[in-house]
Amino acid sequence: MNTRTRRTRTPKSVVLCFLLLGFVFADPRPALAQEACPLPAGTTPVAPPPVTAQQVEGDRGLLRDFALASRDRAKERALQATTVEQGLYVGCLIRQEGSAWRSGSIYIVTLTPDGRVFLHAKDMTLAGRQLNPLIYAEILSALGVPPAALADAASPDPDARNRAFAAINATLAQEPDGAFDASAPSPGVRPAIPGASGYASVYVSPNLGAPIVLLAGFDLGEAHLVPVGAEAIDYGDPAITASDVVDRTTLKAFVTEAGNYMLGIQRTGDVAASSKARIALRDPNGPWRHGSVYLYVLDTVSNVITFHAAFPDRFENRPLVPTVRDAVTGELILPQVIAAAKSSPEGGFVEYYFDDPDDATDSADVPKLGYAREFAGQIQRTDGTVIPVNFIVGSGFYGTAAAPPVSGDRNDAGPIPRAWLARFGRTVAEQVLDAVGDRLAAVRVSGFRGRMAGQVLPSGAATEAAEMAGDGTGDDTLALPAFTDEERVAFLSLLAFETGENGDNGEEDKLDGAARDLLAGTSFEMTAETSAGGHASFWGRGSRSNFDGREGGLSLDGEVATAIVGTDWTRERWTAGVAVARSRGTGGYRSGSGGGEVEAELTGVYPYGHHALNERVTLWGVLGRGDGTLTLRPDGKPEARVGIGLSMAVAGLRGALMDAAETGGPDLAAVADVLAVRTASAAVHADDGRLAASEARTTRLRLGLAASWRGMTLGGGALVPRVEIAARHDGGDADAGFGVDLGGGVSWRHAERGVSAEVSGRGILTHTSKGFRDRGLAVSLAWDPRPESELGPSLSIARSIGVQAPAGMDAQLGRRTLGVLSAKNDVGKSGEGGASPGDRLELRLGYGLQALSGRFASVPEMGLDLSEGARELRLGWRLAEREPRGLAFNLGLEATRRERDYSGAEPRHGLVAGAGWRLAGSGAESLELRVEAERRQRVSDTPENAVGLSLIARW
Repeated sequence: MNTRTRRTRTPKSVVLCFLLLGFVFADPRPALAQEACPLPAGTTPVAPPPVTAQQVEGDRGLLRDFALASRDRAKERALQATTVEQGLYVGCLIRQEGSAWRSGSIYIVTLTPDGRVFLHAKDMTLAGRQLNPLIYAEILSALGVPPAALADAASPDPDARNRAFAAINATLAQEPDGAFDASAPSPGVRPAIPGASGYASVYVSPNLGAPIVLLAGFDLGEAHLVPVGAEAIDYGDPAITASDVVDRTTLKAFVTEAGNYMLGIQRTGDVAASSKARIALRDPNGPWRHGSVYLYVLDTVSNVITFHAAFPDRFENRPLVPTVRDAVTGELILPQVIAAAKSSPEGGFVEYYFDDPDDATDSADVPKLGYAREFAGQIQRTDGTVIPVNFIVGSGFYGTAAAPPVSGDRNDAGPIPRAWLARFGRTVAEQVLDAVGDRLAAVRVSGFRGRMAGQVLPSGAATEAAEMAGDGTGDDTLALPAFTDEERVAFLSLLAFETGENGDNGEEDKLDGAARDLLAGTSFEMTAETSAGGHASFWGRGSRSNFDGREGGLSLDGEVATAIVGTDWTRERWTAGVAVARSRGTGGYRSGSGGGEVEAELTGVYPYGHHALNERVTLWGVLGRGDGTLTLRPDGKPEARVGIGLSMAVAGLRGALMDAAETGGPDLAAVADVLAVRTASAAVHADDGRLAASEARTTRLRLGLAASWRGMTLGGGALVPRVEIAARHDGGDADAGFGVDLGGGVSWRHAERGVSAEVSGRGILTHTSKGFRDRGLAVSLAWDPRPESELGPSLSIARSIGVQAPAGMDAQLGRRTLGVLSAKNDVGKSGEGGASPGDRLELRLGYGLQALSGRFASVPEMGLDLSEGARELRLGWRLAEREPRGLAFNLGLEATRRERDYSGAEPRHGLVAGAGWRLAGSGAESLELRVEAERRQRVSDTPENAVGLSLIARW
């Protein structure tokens, strides 16, 4: 225990149960919204004293009448009270400035028998303090305590002090009264003590069984008390102090330490220690208070505030009226605090908004993260009986509790990093989970397969061309197809872990550009048989998703793009692999006090495994760990950048209920999985701002069915309908609650005509978390009569609204969102109306002509993209070998014009030229060299020029 000076001990027989330490939440401004002292149930109003404090100010000769009337009213109410609230009603009334009980320097102070302040009508911060012994001796003398007892009270002999205390209690039990005056000197005894005069009276509390000394007319201040540094105060020795509180972990530990400290004080049975504990808990230089971090306690039976470290005048020993509301949401705070404390044996966290008491310049909606816990103790009465006492201890911080004052602007974002991180982490985890899930469900076939912008690539265009030419290279099962210029950018971006562009001048912080859009629907797989009879694969995938949500008055949105590459080995019923993912997220937040932007980057490693228990039931799991950075840009405040980390674990079960026959038929599967994600950010303190550490945890449990029908035909083409439904439960720090997902679609493909079309939709039918929405609709049409060649026409049209619902039995449960954005329920971030940010229209048209003696194809192209309040027009031309084999050459040129739909936005023009050579061997090996030059410029900006050279080797 940390004792500042030597302790003295008082007999247990004088323990007073009103010295129980109890705490509650605090809202310093405004005070209780209803009347300051509401009349408790079953209580009649208290009549004012016949002589009021205002009358005494005009005539000090009336002080005795005022003091005795106040004593009689207090004793009368104590006899009538049957609840704690009723007992404290008078104590609340006498503290109201301007009432009949208090005016200027005329007010009531009550003392415990050992001379400590219990109730101070003018300044409750002095509660628990020891009155100057010379003044208290003068008061006791005026009340008739024998001089011998006063002398023994100052003796160093413990037995003498005990006798003195017994004599003092015996005298006070007679309920004496008398005037005292220590303002004049007493020769040989004490000097003059200015202002130390008044009238004292005593009554014995019928409920407490102990005398209460009531003082009137004594303007008691700091000068009349023993200095805190001169007292023997037991501060305890907490492992976590108020200055250590920076996050949830330290806050919880701090509250637990405080509760155990209070229980220890109770067990001592020392009335002085109980009073001194108030001093220890309120001392800004002690371990229990630092800046805006302080303790509060609440009696769980009466909900009465018996102590408050920061605002005792507003809350201590008052009947608590639960009308203090969250400054942003308007919800009552008290029920949230009590519910958090009772949520588990270890208590719980609660978050709400009101003014920071340690910062007079902040706004009224600064968020506070609190933690409250219930403790069970007991108090021994004077007759030896024990009273069980349950109380709630709580504390909190405003995002920067442990940070010393800093100069410049503050960058406290409260729950914003945690709320955004929770959704970012969950989205990244789902993207990784979807990719790994597809890999585990994939059929291993040697060769190359891939998709570009959602469209299936030929299984090696070079292979097919070689087979047609009969040159014997058809054995190259891993030969890559010939890509268009944009396809090449997307594919190489995937391999290079590029998830988007940073933009310029802050205008395009959202992931943007054609390469990004293609990346979202790009995936590949290279598989080869092993000598042991299994398969080894190298694969990659791009994904892009959106999220939005609400927490009270805080709205959040974001977009996450992830590039994933991995490798795995499959043999018989086992699959083991590892994936590496690079994710980038951008978004924003908005509340009543303003908003800002958030950006995060994360690189993670995710090992995974799969085991088939039998032909129908499989088990699988994924673990992961990632690290990166988060950047917060509040409006009008400095940027803050911190490190972040992600850890995740997921396990799943899939059971095939019905398999389609080779000739077609229904597929039906049951799918279940559980996902847990933890995302955390570190604290940062700098001269121009600070950001507290935060931690977010999310969980998700899902159970659903996925069905499709294969083998159907329509108009000579293959028709595949599908439907998925799933029940889900989300938990943790983002969008907690139950929900139901529904998705489905139909795809049609006519291979001979080169025509394909697809309509798909998905969404959350219902969810108990307000603001959590996830829905989408996608329609696409593509025509390419000669997909194996660059020659001839090609046309594609795609319209998407919201989150794409791709094909596949696990599409709904996978929440795959390739190539499109999720629809928002609210208007755009600018606050204006307009198209939904998830509404996108893409048009591509090209025509391949023979060139250079028919060996090459000259392909003029045009494209139009409409999305996210932006328009982009593309005009391009490509020269590519019609049947690439050996050393294949390609050349491309593209011009773009991009326009944004907001005031003051300038169009952005770009010109890209590139050329490359690819040398393919007889196996999987290939070597490619490419050079590109790019120029981009806005009307009023300096042009940006870039030249790049890349060398890519594959084997």
